[in-house]
Amino acid sequence: MKNTITELHKAAQYLAAAGISFIDKKTDDSHTNVGWNVSESRMETHVFGDGLKLGLNLKNQRLELLKNDVVISFLDLGNFNHKEIIQWITEQAVQNNVSKPYVYSFHYDLPYGEITDDYTFSFKEEDLKIVSSELSKAQDVFEQFLKLENLESPIRVWPHHFDLGIYAALNAENSFMGAGLAIPDSLVDDLYFYASGYKNGVAIKTKSFGKMQEGEWRSDWNGATLASQGVGVEKALSFLVAAKEKFQQYEE
Repeated sequence: MKNTITELHKAAQYLAAAGISFIDKKTDDSHTNVGWNVSESRMETHVFGDGLKLGLNLKNQRLELLKNDVVISFLDLGNFNHKEIIQWITEQAVQNNVSKPYVYSFHYDLPYGEITDDYTFSFKEEDLKIVSSELSKAQDVFEQFLKLENLESPIRVWPHHFDLGIYAALNAENSFMGAGLAIPDSLVDDLYFYASGYKNGVAIKTKSFGKMQEGEWRSDWNGATLASQGVGVEKALSFLVAAKEKFQQYEE
């Protein structure tokens, strides 16, 4: 599973580079993030050019160029190396009258070595199905959570840390909540939900928050985590609601 997630993280950088290359820069870096299309099992950039998006389809293991949400061209990732993939994206941009050049370059560091020109991707289909299912579940959870709690936030995959997340202002002065579905790391050796709170720009310290019915408040990080696999929408939603209530009630 971890190898497939790493491969996806690497492949998602083609989309991030498209955002950096083709979309006006935003101060919060949101021009680099991508959405999750549940019905198509696809990550998608923001719109650029004349109704264009670049997508990473987990079901078909390919990059897809969309115009007005219709696939107009695609490239099977397993059949081409890194250099050829960049060339394809460059050519597609030119053919579709995108005025800015495609540049595969980033202003952040990634947790793996440099990808060489001859690098080729290898995915495990069963792992891709699991990741797709978990992303779709998380999308559902976040949509329900935002609606239930009357909060507003985009739901996007951030290519740097490769988490599907939200960030919302709470109904308390200068209070905010971040939450997402993260990839395995030093906190949890699995895909996992997380929640963290902020008050007056400072992370809310959660070590003394006690026990949660779903998930746990961390002693090694200011936030809460809940392993995702095997957890249904209802439990994940309960986890977020409990975290939100604690953050909203927090007093310095």
